[in-house]
Amino acid sequence: MAVSPRRRRFQRILGFAVAGMAVVVVVLLGLVAGGVLSLSSSSGPTPITIESVVLEIQQGTTSSGVPWFGPSPITFTTGFPLNVNPGGNFSFVWLSFFNFDSMNHTIGAAHPSSPFVLASTWPTLPYKVPYDSEGHNLEFWLQVPSKGGGSYIPTVIVTTLTQG
Repeated sequence: MAVSPRRRRFQRILGFAVAGMAVVVVVLLGLVAGGVLSLSSSSGPTPITIESVVLEIQQGTTSSGVPWFGPSPITFTTGFPLNVNPGGNFSFVWLSFFNFDSMNHTIGAAHPSSPFVLASTWPTLPYKVPYDSEGHNLEFWLQVPSKGGGSYIPTVIVTTLTQG
């Protein structure tokens, strides 16, 4: 049985196409094996975006009505927004605060809003702040949720005490 010239031409073109595809596959496999190309199934965890942080100070006032540690709440925006990997930590610093009162006070505890967790502070709490003093710094380390994605503005509530 004779094969028509048209069919023979089609078979030849098909053969060249299959051979060409095989060469391309072999070259790509070689590039992957050589580390020139990489195949990744994902780009890593979806980060959590922290837009800013709000510090709410639960405090009393001096005899003249001034809050012990100044106005509250304080919104921290410098250095934000920032992206944190799920389950990771980030920090912010309450810089150069004052005790405006004529009595000693203690910063007793810090409670971040859910789903955040207080990882640590520096200096550690409770932190004693002498009366009429200035230039104190308190750094807060917060752990972000373990599930990635989303934007947050966490609030940290700081409780204070009078030492007398």
